[in-house]
Amino acid sequence: MTRSHDQHLSDTVVGVTYMSQVDRRQQLIEAAIRVLERDGIGQVTTRAIAAEAGAPLASIHYTFGSKDDIVRAAFEQVITDLLTQLDQRITPGAGIVAAAGDLCRAVGRLLQDQRFAIVMWDLAPATDPWTREQSERWNRFAETILRREAAAAAEPEPSIGFERAGRLLVAGIDGLMIQFELHGDASTTRADLEALGVVIGGALGTRT
Repeated sequence: MTRSHDQHLSDTVVGVTYMSQVDRRQQLIEAAIRVLERDGIGQVTTRAIAAEAGAPLASIHYTFGSKDDIVRAAFEQVITDLLTQLDQRITPGAGIVAAAGDLCRAVGRLLQDQRFAIVMWDLAPATDPWTREQSERWNRFAETILRREAAAAAEPEPSIGFERAGRLLVAGIDGLMIQFELHGDASTTRADLEALGVVIGGALGTRT
């Protein structure tokens, strides 16, 4: 009996569970995320991930190659999920001012979300290209939101341009996240994020 390479369903033969590579990859990524959430990046091992997934240890090396590869895949998945959540909080067609405010408020709602925490605190700044690329994803996301909502509301481009506007918005949010890490006061940080959205949105909504 042969098995199709396109099969995406698990089956059991003589007590051994087989899983497609696509499904196994996702299973291991989700397990890695749970380990990151529970233990922090310093405690992540391939053995811990395999145990969390209930998968053979060798499956990690077969599917990803190394611990760094699976941890990076986990971070990429978390960032994708978070950006999707933030995008869903943007009021469609309301323009730049509303988009900036919506984005800041949406970040405030994620302050105590464990997946947001692992990106903020465990994805440490570094000089390697992969880390820089993950940071740039946030800048591009903010730029895309501002550009899209300005077009939907037939608003002009800010005088500083959409790219710089997105970077400044993300930089402001990053600064408040650093303050939140220091004082741990979520209510103050949410109020500060609300104010940031008003200030940045107001500035971007006025063409000079």
